[in-house]
Amino acid sequence: MTKEYTFFDEDTTVKGVLKTKDLIVAGNFEGEIDVKHKIFLKSSANIKADIKAGKLMVEEGAIYNGKIKLTGAVD
Repeated sequence: MTKEYTFFDEDTTVKGVLKTKDLIVAGNFEGEIDVKHKIFLKSSANIKADIKAGKLMVEEGAIYNGKIKLTGAVD
């Protein structure tokens, strides 16, 4: 799946590989995430994934397990 902007709400569960420009996650994701700019994990997010992103923002309460590589790219 490749998109410019992606949002997963609280009722969403996704397993797989995701490549997108910007990402907001409020639900569940398992797999690999490649985000060109920013990823934002809402407080209800539950992530089991390796993440590559320009920037990462996390609300208090979000759950994350995996590896993170931040590139600083946000053009």
